[in-house]
Amino acid sequence: MTTARDGLQAGRVPSWTLADRLRKARENAALSQQELAEATGISRRSISAYEGGSGDPKRPALLAWSLTTGVSYEWLKTGEASAGDEGPGGGQGRDSRRSAVREATGR
Repeated sequence: MTTARDGLQAGRVPSWTLADRLRKARENAALSQQELAEATGISRRSISAYEGGSGDPKRPALLAWSLTTGVSYEWLKTGEASAGDEGPGGGQGRDSRRSAVREATGR
């Protein structure tokens, strides 16, 4: 059954693209594209392109995105994550995640 409001079928889990997951992770972390760019070292232009579905980020960019937003790298990459997965941030605050990003990516 499709609802007029959202175009989704009732009882179905939506399938999100990598671009959708990247945007949702950033928005869930309450970060603007500029803030994510500053925290990760990924250009704001690249962030916009990735979220728009133009190109796929390489592993270091996905790791930085994951660490900064607190979302599982595996979920970002594949759309699947194990139950209870808090992601690489493991509930850390934003400053702790930024430090982890710098260590992991050398940025």
